[in-house]
Amino acid sequence: MGQSIIELRKLCGKHRTVPASYELEGVKKEGDRAQRVSKATEIWTGRYDDKMVAVKVLRVSQEDPSIQRAKSVSVS
Repeated sequence: MGQSIIELRKLCGKHRTVPASYELEGVKKEGDRAQRVSKATEIWTGRYDDKMVAVKVLRVSQEDPSIQRAKSVSVS
């Protein structure tokens, strides 16, 4: 797993929150399959502000304890 994902998981678990930039509003995914897939990420084609973009999506298990703790905290 990539070091950045490991560090993100640690930070989310430690601070019991998910960063506001975790999800990007206004991105429209195109297609029904990722262009590239690894153990930790997927690369999708999409549109943002009517421009074609590549979107890297973190592959995070819903059973991951760090994510479960982060999801349980409301972010205002």
